[in-house]
Amino acid sequence: MKNVISFINFKGGVGKTTSTISIAGELSSRGYKVLIVDLDPSGNLSSAVGRKGDNKEMDHTSKLLKGVENPSDLVLSTDIENLFIIPTCSGNLTRTMREIQSESFRRTDIRLKKGLEPLQDTFDYILVDCGPSDNILNLNAMTASDNLIVPMRLEKYSLEGFDYLQEMVFAIKEETNPELKILGIVETMYKTRSALYKELHESIQNSQFGNLLFNTIIRQNSKMEESPFAELPVCLYDKKSNGAIDYKDLTDEILERMSK
Repeated sequence: MKNVISFINFKGGVGKTTSTISIAGELSSRGYKVLIVDLDPSGNLSSAVGRKGDNKEMDHTSKLLKGVENPSDLVLSTDIENLFIIPTCSGNLTRTMREIQSESFRRTDIRLKKGLEPLQDTFDYILVDCGPSDNILNLNAMTASDNLIVPMRLEKYSLEGFDYLQEMVFAIKEETNPELKILGIVETMYKTRSALYKELHESIQNSQFGNLLFNTIIRQNSKMEESPFAELPVCLYDKKSNGAIDYKDLTDEILERMSK
């Protein structure tokens, strides 16, 4: 089953972590067994489910990349039914990234792929939260993934860097992962009453990337800002909120696209 999805955008503040935990929460609420992997050195995904530690012993992502422990031993449960995590802690993953980049005797781009392969039959879906950089961690994410989802906040330079991301995808498809594809672009933090946002949306819709846009738009919603403090996905924090409704609809779209 092609079940590894990475949420990626080389820009920060676009809603990658929010999208990862929200989709994971929605899938787990439907009975799917879901693993989330925190590949962002900030550790915000780990915080969102109450599994962020203050020392390197809680940096299970680094251990996975280094291949020093059985991958199944690095999976932690959460307080959410059917949802599991490989967590990290602030800072340590950055050191691991530098160590990996300095190695010349082992391939550096397939670490995550090798770590996740033994887990793929255990979980229905594996979702990877990527950091906002073009680095070896995100190269690992793309090499390990079947599908990429690109959260995008509408602004003047929204598509800046997307050409480069596509070029990376083409190169990875040719060299290591022929099945990799961009499943879609999802617009996040959308201000429904803003004429500017409508104009930017139409601009992307009419661009060469318009066919990649999901129909669902994630509206700006205070409940999504509150839910991390409760260490819950928005669908469990307030299922009637716009955030929960939008991510439910987006999950439906994701499953539909993956079934084709």
